[in-house]
Amino acid sequence: AILLAFSRIKDSGNINLDNAIGEEGRVTLKVPASRSGVGKVMVTVQGRLKEYHAITDSGELSRNASVVIVDTLGGQLVVGPTS
Repeated sequence: AILLAFSRIKDSGNINLDNAIGEEGRVTLKVPASRSGVGKVMVTVQGRLKEYHAITDSGELSRNASVVIVDTLGGQLVVGPTS
């Protein structure tokens, strides 16, 4: 019975990018303005600090800028400046 209980609570280890929405991160590679290109951000999702491709609807976000994740699009994060 105990082994059956443990088998039901196993974790797949996959990161769900939707869990990043609302989290803050830092730009590691400039994010061009108005979705005109792709940059990169570092963000902690599900306890793991990882780098992800990012786009923005706002103006250009320079390296080391603090950002907030507002949405996901495919395998990319949509970010905006922190207020």
